[in-house]
Amino acid sequence: MIKNFFFRYISPQTGWVMICCLVISGCWGCAFRDISSSLPEDLPPINGYTKILLSETMEKNQDILTAKGKGWLTIKSRKLASRFRIIWAARMPHDLRITLLDSGHPVETLIANETRIHFFSHTGAHKPHTGSIQSKELRYFFPVNIPMEHIVRLFLGKIPIYDMPPTRSFLPEYGMEYSTAIITENLKKDPGPQYAYAQDLEQQLVWDTRADISRIRISRTAGILKKTNTFLYQIDFGQWFAAGRYRFPGLVEISNSKEENLTISITELQPNIPVAPSIFEIPQ
Repeated sequence: MIKNFFFRYISPQTGWVMICCLVISGCWGCAFRDISSSLPEDLPPINGYTKILLSETMEKNQDILTAKGKGWLTIKSRKLASRFRIIWAARMPHDLRITLLDSGHPVETLIANETRIHFFSHTGAHKPHTGSIQSKELRYFFPVNIPMEHIVRLFLGKIPIYDMPPTRSFLPEYGMEYSTAIITENLKKDPGPQYAYAQDLEQQLVWDTRADISRIRISRTAGILKKTNTFLYQIDFGQWFAAGRYRFPGLVEISNSKEENLTISITELQPNIPVAPSIFEIPQ
């Protein structure tokens, strides 16, 4: 149903635009591909400078509770390759409303909360539909499987970092293209319900020379000694811009091992703007 809608609105001209954008975003992401592989296997214990960077990144824009924005959503998966003009509203911690536009006219709206997502066609391409936040239809828009809460944070201008204890870090030599990397992992034997979602995850963070975060890489650890890692996804950040007293990443690329990508290009973001709670209500 949703799949047919997407391909119905892709014109030949739009196809060329999509191809160019995907090539550009793919090259931009590849610029960071070798960072993770170049890190030494045995990293020294966490250092003070890295602790400061981690703390500042986790606190960045934390007072933003709502936001409205405009931009572009570029999707590349095994079932879809497309680019949409979008407008959105988001509210902490789980609420998101995105409308896709074609030549300035709304064609599809998604409303998501912690457990459900609602699809509404403005053109009558399909009937309104509500499903689980884990439904396959959600993967047409967000092919990389990351928590919905983290997607909401990205649309709010926040950095979605798991709250796990830092364990190791690496300070590079002069002239390297990045400044500091840290690996954090969940070492709690009894993490409790508030940490259960992060159990057995390993999180690698990389900052650029301006102390802006440039990459989050998430893997799942396995084995008795937690030595086996399975790559889940990574988020690359770029094109930072200022809006009042805040700074946001203007370009966010999310990718996984299947070469599926989701790129969010933010052209306008209004933090802490009044948002009517009713726009996030999902029809029964």
